[in-house]
Amino acid sequence: MITLSNGFSFEYVTASGALGYDGRGWPWEWPLRWLGLIDPSFFLNVMKTVTLPPRKGNLRWWKPWDCIRLMPHGAVNAVGLTNPGPDWLAEKIGPKVNSKKIPLVGELQEMTEIPVIALSIWDFGDIAKLRAKGFKAFSFGSVFLRYPWRPTLYVRREQKEKAQEKGEA
Repeated sequence: MITLSNGFSFEYVTASGALGYDGRGWPWEWPLRWLGLIDPSFFLNVMKTVTLPPRKGNLRWWKPWDCIRLMPHGAVNAVGLTNPGPDWLAEKIGPKVNSKKIPLVGELQEMTEIPVIALSIWDFGDIAKLRAKGFKAFSFGSVFLRYPWRPTLYVRREQKEKAQEKGEA
């Protein structure tokens, strides 16, 4: 668990945009949320990055998989920060956000060509490996693309194991 200077604590983080702009997930994931297979309340949700100015990028709604490649142990994307910009975000998404129900942070990025690559949880066993190395919080990245229900499943499983350990102690 990591606690920020403002008192907010978190243990699990979504990758930027994994659950959309508002932390509720993308429309095609909503049925999984309704069934309880995705629970955004478990995570500090990092909204999809917006840039100043808006950017067309590579993502097209009629063929989204053109810029995403699913691989045996992950996914790679070249979305190119497709986004409508901060004014749209403030006008259309801001009023809908309930940060008390779904913790949410955002990122406003100036244009850059620097690629960012980071480690994130893929398998449940990764959590124990990283905890053993002293990590206090975890990011769920490309696993949301391939198996969007896994992060919620992993958090529930870890919470159950922690509860069992406390019961045995």
